[in-house]
Amino acid sequence: CASCGTTNESDARFCEGCGSALERKCGTCGIAVSATARFCKGCGSPLDGEALPAAEGPTRKIVTVLFADLAGSTAFEEIVDAETAREVIGRYHELLRSTVERHRVGVTKYIGDGFMAVWGVPEIGADDAGRAVDAAVELQERF
Repeated sequence: CASCGTTNESDARFCEGCGSALERKCGTCGIAVSATARFCKGCGSPLDGEALPAAEGPTRKIVTVLFADLAGSTAFEEIVDAETAREVIGRYHELLRSTVERHRVGVTKYIGDGFMAVWGVPEIGADDAGRAVDAAVELQERF
């Protein structure tokens, strides 16, 4: 029984433990269904009046990733003061960000002097790979 947990015989219409009805009728086809059923066994209609949402779970997506790294940045940071290094890296990140945003990137992440841009997250687009290539070409031209 959904109400009290008592185990009842299969032909019982009411719970022996609490008296609750053990079956109900489907509003669409009228067939008797169990009290705990979420969908009708006769026609498949949802018994609560609404379909249940699809189960959440992991999904696989094809994404396009662009990674950029500033070559020689460690050596550069060794010969300039920290403020200058921070300013140069900041301008570099801004150049990367503004470029990939023009190409409708989904996600960007900075990793030290590295940069990762991902197309296809959260929304997949048919032209994700093309937009990533266009962004990469523009980045090369701007450097």
